[in-house]
Amino acid sequence: MAWQCILGLIVMIGGFAGVLVCAKIQKTNPSIQPLAMVCAAVMLIGLGLYFWFYMNPPNYAMEHNRIYSLSVAHTIGGKVSGKKVIWLANGTTMEDFKARQAALETAAGTTVTLVEASDPENGMMMDSKKFKAAIAGADENTVVIIDSDFTGFADELNKMFRERKGAKFIVTENAGGGMIGSLSNLKKGFDNGRLLFVVVADKHDEEFTPEEDELDEAFSKRYSIIDKDSFEANKEKLGIM
Repeated sequence: MAWQCILGLIVMIGGFAGVLVCAKIQKTNPSIQPLAMVCAAVMLIGLGLYFWFYMNPPNYAMEHNRIYSLSVAHTIGGKVSGKKVIWLANGTTMEDFKARQAALETAAGTTVTLVEASDPENGMMMDSKKFKAAIAGADENTVVIIDSDFTGFADELNKMFRERKGAKFIVTENAGGGMIGSLSNLKKGFDNGRLLFVVVADKHDEEFTPEEDELDEAFSKRYSIIDKDSFEANKEKLGIM
């Protein structure tokens, strides 16, 4: 039972107790009637609170996922300090995403260039042409965060992983619909220094309920970072058999 329901019950019981007490006192002191009416109103408010939150329970899962998303942005931000950052993602105009952007920029101490990776009007994802345009001019001092479906520009990304010079990349758990392992040149990307790391959601602690001031702990409870040194030992987490 949600704590809001429990609060409603407490208020209702308190109001009901007040009504009973006032009913006894009213026999000898009729002037107590206004207080009795107040207690009755409190009882009804408590009853209303209980049924409202019982029928409309808070979506804790959504709130927890929001904090976990903030933890990813916060963690990545701490690892790209001093770099130019281009962030390819979906839903960049949403309020929740603005909070993620703020978390990343605060941790990185830099301004992030956001690029919407989808076309809201027709649902199309970013293709190779738009991908190359989005990162045009990106050099070795630029980090590109791929936080969206990359299937439309996977060939271009694989080609970049084969080269040693150019922008660096970070791939999140949201990329490729969880099919990060479908990028055939992941290992080359690591070896050539083009792929810094991959974030994977490989843990689930049901007992942990994250708060917004626990971003480091939230990240460690749900995610792992796979880099060049840990790639071979974690192929399965990337979907590579």
